[in-house]
Amino acid sequence: MLSQSENLQIVDSLLVSYKKASSEIEKVDLLNQLSYESRKVGLLEKSLLYTNEAKLITDNLTYPKGEIAVLLNFASTYRELKMYPEAIAHTQQLIILCETENEPIRKGDAYDNLAHIYYEQGNLALALKNHFTALKIREEVGDNYGIGNSADNIAHIYSSQNRYQDAMKYFMRSQNVFRKVGDISRETLSTANVGLQLYLQGKYPASLLCYYKALENYTSMNNEQGVSWMYRSIGEVLDDSGNLDKAKEYYNRSLEIEQKLNNQVDISELYSLLGRAFIASEEYEKALEYGNKALKISETIESVGGIVKANYFIAEAHLRTANLAQALIIAEKTMRLATLYNLSYFEAILSKQLGEINLQLEQPKEAKKWLLKAIEMQKKMETGVNLFAEYKLLSNAEAAVGDFESAFNYQKNSEDFYNSRETQKAAQLAFLYEAEKKAAQLKSEQQQKDLLTSQELKKKQVERNAAIIGLGLMVLLTIAVIYLFRLRSKKIEIERQNLELKRSEAEAIKETERFKSKFIANISHEFRTLLTLIKGDIEVLNHDLESSNIKPLAAMNQNGDRLLELVNQLLDLSKMENGKYVLIYEEGNLLEKLQGYIYSFESFATKKNLSFQVNITENARQNLEAQIWSFSADALQIIVSNLLSNAIKFTPNNGEVRTTIDFTDETLKLSVSDSGAGILETDIPKIFDRFYQIDSPSSRLQKGSGIGLSLVKELAMLHQGDAIVSNNPEKGACFTVFLKCHPVEALEIATATPISNGEKPLILVVEDQAELRKFICNSIGDEFELIEASNGTEGVRLAEKYMPNLIISDVMMPKTDGFELCQHLKNTDATSHIPIILLTGMTDQSDKIKGIEMGADAYLEKPFSVEELRLRIRNVFKLLQNIQSKFNLGGIPKENEIKGLPKRDFELVKKVKTAIDENISDPKFSVGNLAEIACLSQSQLTRKLKAITGQTPSDLIKVSRLNKALQFLREGNNVAESAWAVGFEDPQYFSKVFKRHFGVAPSEHTTI
Repeated sequence: MLSQSENLQIVDSLLVSYKKASSEIEKVDLLNQLSYESRKVGLLEKSLLYTNEAKLITDNLTYPKGEIAVLLNFASTYRELKMYPEAIAHTQQLIILCETENEPIRKGDAYDNLAHIYYEQGNLALALKNHFTALKIREEVGDNYGIGNSADNIAHIYSSQNRYQDAMKYFMRSQNVFRKVGDISRETLSTANVGLQLYLQGKYPASLLCYYKALENYTSMNNEQGVSWMYRSIGEVLDDSGNLDKAKEYYNRSLEIEQKLNNQVDISELYSLLGRAFIASEEYEKALEYGNKALKISETIESVGGIVKANYFIAEAHLRTANLAQALIIAEKTMRLATLYNLSYFEAILSKQLGEINLQLEQPKEAKKWLLKAIEMQKKMETGVNLFAEYKLLSNAEAAVGDFESAFNYQKNSEDFYNSRETQKAAQLAFLYEAEKKAAQLKSEQQQKDLLTSQELKKKQVERNAAIIGLGLMVLLTIAVIYLFRLRSKKIEIERQNLELKRSEAEAIKETERFKSKFIANISHEFRTLLTLIKGDIEVLNHDLESSNIKPLAAMNQNGDRLLELVNQLLDLSKMENGKYVLIYEEGNLLEKLQGYIYSFESFATKKNLSFQVNITENARQNLEAQIWSFSADALQIIVSNLLSNAIKFTPNNGEVRTTIDFTDETLKLSVSDSGAGILETDIPKIFDRFYQIDSPSSRLQKGSGIGLSLVKELAMLHQGDAIVSNNPEKGACFTVFLKCHPVEALEIATATPISNGEKPLILVVEDQAELRKFICNSIGDEFELIEASNGTEGVRLAEKYMPNLIISDVMMPKTDGFELCQHLKNTDATSHIPIILLTGMTDQSDKIKGIEMGADAYLEKPFSVEELRLRIRNVFKLLQNIQSKFNLGGIPKENEIKGLPKRDFELVKKVKTAIDENISDPKFSVGNLAEIACLSQSQLTRKLKAITGQTPSDLIKVSRLNKALQFLREGNNVAESAWAVGFEDPQYFSKVFKRHFGVAPSEHTTI
């Protein structure tokens, strides 16, 4: 790996060569190299400049290789500048050009870059999908270096998801590839990452083998950063194994290097690790000293992970010294931060810490809650952590509340883990002996190398001393000048602060009166505006009483509803203030109800061209789909309505609103995030105050009453929860609400339902003439949800975004015509199943044939009959229902039995069913795995399968498991064996699900 100065020398050398270049092609190649090397040293603006110069030349040449390099440089540089729309656009152009010019290696690079963009945007599913696409392309052409890169990228994503075994599999693959191509630097990096995955699973001996091998390589390459990393990693293994003196020695070796390199992030990390080692050796004053050092650096550089880690060890030191009150304050504060940023590893260890603190504070019930959460989280993560301490503490907690049977069982679990730990320790001690011998050998080799260079260093030291004396004089002079300048600046700053203080005091006196008058003015303005609109609509009706135009009446009704809503909110707040507001609970499908409230705002988002995303975690699906819950629907509706209306209101056109649903510990976590201007830090503490309003230019354009968010907070607290807000790292704000819910009974497995399930089918109308488009929408009727596009390009985008049940499209349109729209959608896996009706004034037979060849399901000539259009729509949906009924019979019907289903869609369903059957025994096989196999996102796969089969992927997996279990039972297997064979880990739970689906218990399967 070259240094920064060496890379800059390469840039200078390329500039010299460019000035001497004679041919245009040679200039293009050199400019592309300059762009790449400039980007490596962080000169991103220069990189763009060189790429633009290369593009100007290639525009007048026929040189595809140069054009490909230009697009790749544009895409990569824009990504590093975080200009993601530009980066995605250039990457997509690059993919098309690579396909045209048959350049598969560069095509793999393009998908790789696209995956990096999605990863940086936090969309891990799309990032994985594109990395796997890149890997497949690189495997097909034998691009070994590219295969190594793809495997490494996939492994990093898996590791970030705590899927350590999957991550290790791909890191080992990249390690083998880079060993074959002779890249020792990348091979060593992969070796170290394999060691990290082993360490995270608690496999210390195997982890040390990898670390010592990587240390040996980094030492031979003189890579100080790598050597420091390995010293720190080896120290962590030794620390966990109880060899504290050696662990501190390795930590200090690493710290010495990082201080030399001035790497503040790693210095903070090492201070935290030293604090942990001192806690283990019961040197608590030193532990607090190093913990506070780590905390100070992390707060300075705004490292959330560093702050959480430092605070954890500070709280642990207070716990060990019986300073329980301080320990509890720090641990609770740190847990909130870890939960907010989804730091699951720290949530797990902080839960154990809070359990131990509460146990010592004689709060056994609270301690039990935290300890159970700690054990649950550790089991979910592939950490391999020994749970001896957690079960021991939990046994003590149960004994404290008088549940001696549970205490005995947990004590037994603790002893089992203890015996396992002692066995593991014996193996680790034997291995550590060999590891120390290896470390001593490395140290000896390094000392010999240092001895060889010491004489040369002494010679250079004499020359250096002379230069230092001269430089020292100049530095002293500079320091004197800087000191005088700072002294004067400090004096000016003090005077400015005094003036500011006086001004603030004057403003504070006025603030109370200003706040009162502002609220009255705002609420009056809100009421006055709505009443003016109502009055205007009434005047229109009076003027044209006998007219059939009833739109003003609808608008009047809408404004009246809004006015009533504001009044109701004021009354609700008044009841809450008097303690008279009572939540009314109901029992039902919480997820279904919540999704209904959320998706009712999708049309409002579409009007502003917002990206409206709803993410449901796997945890939420598992908990909410299989259980009936008790909750307040009224409170839920008010909370969703206020959060989403605010998010849509304050997000500019073409922005993004994302809703995330999670569910753990019988608590619903609802997060609404937008890409608006965000909230000033000074406003965040007051944002939930009653009648508080942000005073900024953007908020004045969307002024409200200041009631909604206060109501959200009050309702959340009444629901035994809370509401919090934070700014997103890039832009916009994120509101998170926690609501406590109570289980009632399990839900039955959902069966396949036809399209006419009570929900309105979604139809996309694509027509460039606005009047005709409105006429088509009005003619179709109210039995469908409608979205509109004014040209083919917009139609393709909306089809891929919303996955409608049917598309009605004109043929002659600007940008992308109807034929091109039809061809694109029918040849894209995510949208190939959507029926398309083409409308056109082109009456030639050849045009009709072309439309059918492109995949159109129906073809209507203009002028067309409205009744005929309605009939065609009904026939399309009737055909879809017939197809779904074939799949409802169980299994996959033969292809010739299904009329109207495209071959590629039949093959997709067949591929999905095969994947389910092949993984039927894997309890962790989920919709996410199925989406990866189908090369679609989870939402795309769900919508596509629901449209074709009437069943969601989750339904298909569950029903397939149960049908296969029935087969095993009929073959003579017992209930437990059949349950395990189809991926159910709990036979009792399997029996309940089986009975709900088939109506009888597994033991009575012969009656089915």
